[in-house]
Amino acid sequence: MLLFDIDSSKVRGLSEAQRLALLHRRSAYVQEKRSFLEYFAAQRYFENTPLHSEGELRKHARTFFQTEGNGEQVEAILKGIESPDPTINIVTQTIFSGVLVGVDYRNGDVLYDFPHRRFKEVLACNRLSNESGVAKLIQSVTAPHLAELLIVYVEDTPYGSRVIEAVIMGLGSGESCLRMSVLLYECLLRIEDTDTRTKLAYSLFETIGADSRGRRLVSRLLEFLPPTADAIGSLSMNLDKAANSRNADLLSMEFLP
Repeated sequence: MLLFDIDSSKVRGLSEAQRLALLHRRSAYVQEKRSFLEYFAAQRYFENTPLHSEGELRKHARTFFQTEGNGEQVEAILKGIESPDPTINIVTQTIFSGVLVGVDYRNGDVLYDFPHRRFKEVLACNRLSNESGVAKLIQSVTAPHLAELLIVYVEDTPYGSRVIEAVIMGLGSGESCLRMSVLLYECLLRIEDTDTRTKLAYSLFETIGADSRGRRLVSRLLEFLPPTADAIGSLSMNLDKAANSRNADLLSMEFLP
């Protein structure tokens, strides 16, 4: 009943024929809509611009289908994007289906976003779960607004260890070290494979090097990892020893798990 009421509200002002056509065509171009939404979700993270008007959505859809669209459907989709007729406009159909929802206003225009952050994260991860996608993420791994996406990406894609290695390389110092250490901790929580954890432990130990402040901070965070993370637990103990010693030998590989 609620969905019926929502649909009735959305199609208010349309003729009966338009209402029936719109409700029927919401299920048209399913794969094309999904591909566009994955692209759009990923772009929202990289550009750090979560909200968009319908006009801006049409612009993004036009760019996507012009550059990545293929098949007989594309010409009809592009033509529909330019039309005020909601029965042939793929952007309007996407909004009416509830995949994008109005959350704010700007200069009289409704601003749209995904209804749930997890939904946007999954779509973006699908888009980026390939060689070019992980390369793009690694290039921007220190960007604060990508942190939540990176955590989900580590958990949901086969490229997680490569992202964590990039996070390790981006630890830095000072405030950046704190933020990246927290991100590293959250990412390591998502790694279950023992061999992968051990490999990442070696990488972390080598990268931190002689930065005693960095070692101490990272070791404190790693103490909170679950006991099953054996390689990381051993690394935490040895980082702490190295951070509190002047003996360079403590940095040798014998302390690694």
